[in-house]
Amino acid sequence: MFYVHLGVVNSKTSHMKKAAIEFLHQVKTRLFIPMFILLPFGLSAQDFAPIGAEWHYTEGFFMSGDKNFLHISSVKDTLFHGKTCRKLIKDRDIWCNMRPSTEFVYQEDSIVYFWQSDLTGFQPLIDYKANTGDSWIIAMNDMEFPADIDSVQIRVDSTSFITINNTQLKVQWVTYTCLFDEPFGGMSYTSKIIEKIGDTYFLFNIFPELSFVCDGNYSEGLRCYRDQELGLYDTGIADSCDYVFHWTGFEQIETPVSFSFFPNPAKEKVNITTDNDYVSIITMSNIYGQHLLKKEFTSKTTLNISGLPQGIYLISVKQNNRLTAVKKLFISQF
Repeated sequence: MFYVHLGVVNSKTSHMKKAAIEFLHQVKTRLFIPMFILLPFGLSAQDFAPIGAEWHYTEGFFMSGDKNFLHISSVKDTLFHGKTCRKLIKDRDIWCNMRPSTEFVYQEDSIVYFWQSDLTGFQPLIDYKANTGDSWIIAMNDMEFPADIDSVQIRVDSTSFITINNTQLKVQWVTYTCLFDEPFGGMSYTSKIIEKIGDTYFLFNIFPELSFVCDGNYSEGLRCYRDQELGLYDTGIADSCDYVFHWTGFEQIETPVSFSFFPNPAKEKVNITTDNDYVSIITMSNIYGQHLLKKEFTSKTTLNISGLPQGIYLISVKQNNRLTAVKKLFISQF
């Protein structure tokens, strides 16, 4: 420790004062500038979805005993709409969720945000600080009229704790409620959110109205979660994280067919192409699960949609009686 006395100054000591002030300035600079540089990095760090994190969910199918798995992985940090986000990739989409194959999330304090749409922006997916009686709202595009805004409320019914690999994590038992117009307004269902892991039914457990009319593939709950810090968490609902079961027994993982269509939005016709030469069955449904068009084809086909009203529709492709892909089509009359 040192002390510098800057008392009465005369001509003989002025140079000593000047030297002392310069010395103190150097000390402050060396002590505080590195802290200033490091501080923003500490504030921007996020615990949710560390790079390399993986989620596996059981995938079920409408009126089928088949089981597959849905896989989400955190692949990189990226700047997205002004936020430093984690980029999450899904192996494939699921019919009853209406979410894209790539998701962008970031954590700020105890809230995890996700990109909902250009209309609504980032929305709070999870609020870990919420306790019993607290709630948060997710704003989203109306499914039938995309220019309108709907919302889902997540209310915390109770909380508890779980210990995973010697790490104690908060658990929120929640109820999702649709704050929509009829016919789905007021419908609700329950789920469980685990700190660092997310909703154990599906990470992006929104558009809950589809769970009442789903006739495609859907999540049946979390099998496994893994990251380098927490390790492996196995819920025990499946024999392994990535097993696949068909009526004939266990099989190797299959590569789903990929298909594309254009234009989108469309007005009168939609051209559809698959990436193989197998016989496919394409089905077009509205958001309530009603089948409007169905057609068998190989490689390429065209759907006439001129008689359908404006809105959001679902196009699904099946091969060998298995649903392999689902995508959204926007019909516009403008």
